[in-house]
Amino acid sequence: MMPWRLYADAAAYIFTWLLGYSSLMGALGGILIVDYWVIRRRHLLVDDLFRTDGAYRYWHGVNPRALIALVLAVLPVVPGFVRAATTPGGLVANPGPLDTVYTYAWFFTFGLSALFAEFPDAVFVHIYRDPADTIVSGCSLIGSMGFGPGGFTAQELGAHRLRIWSLAADRMESARAAAPERTIIDVSYRRFIADPVGTAREIYARLGREYTPVAEAAMQQWRRDRPKDKHGAHRYAAADFGLTAGAIRDRMAGYIERYDID
Repeated sequence: MMPWRLYADAAAYIFTWLLGYSSLMGALGGILIVDYWVIRRRHLLVDDLFRTDGAYRYWHGVNPRALIALVLAVLPVVPGFVRAATTPGGLVANPGPLDTVYTYAWFFTFGLSALFAEFPDAVFVHIYRDPADTIVSGCSLIGSMGFGPGGFTAQELGAHRLRIWSLAADRMESARAAAPERTIIDVSYRRFIADPVGTAREIYARLGREYTPVAEAAMQQWRRDRPKDKHGAHRYAAADFGLTAGAIRDRMAGYIERYDID
């Protein structure tokens, strides 16, 4: 370790050392916090902390679940770290999706490791929709709360939402690539809206879980109590937020292609 090398270049110090270090700290922090606050409910066997044969020995002194969570959380940021470490100054020009993930390494590894550690057998249902509708709908919902002084303008909100959704899509793909063994079911939004109960039935079947008449009756009753447009139709336009459907689809082209959205 030569600290003078780190301080010799501020950009390299920030984008290589600090971000790389934070990716490990975020993952470790997520594991420790979830283990103590969620899994153990703040209850520790203090004496066993100092015993080589106590409750925390696990497998030869290693907690396999924690180690797996650490590796899965850190893996998506490794390509960005390598690019930063091999780029003079550490600041990558024209960053790609994995470089963006690395920029938010601490937050990414913290959240992902916590999720995997707490729910190792969780099943995810991902509903995909045309981002030209999703993003503008979200802008309209947020905009309905009003644009006050010091807040976003409608155009700033549109640009912000497009950036956030693009980043979210990239992060989701990175998380999926890092844990290909996890069960993730992709569901078309159009299909879900057209037949929500039938879609739920298909999800149950794919998971091999029991789909009971009682569950279906409850779903049907929920639909009858909450008909579409019960409180009025939600109308919105991309132009109201400085966006166009074409610009949104260009920015989200990878997402649209992956899920064959037309």
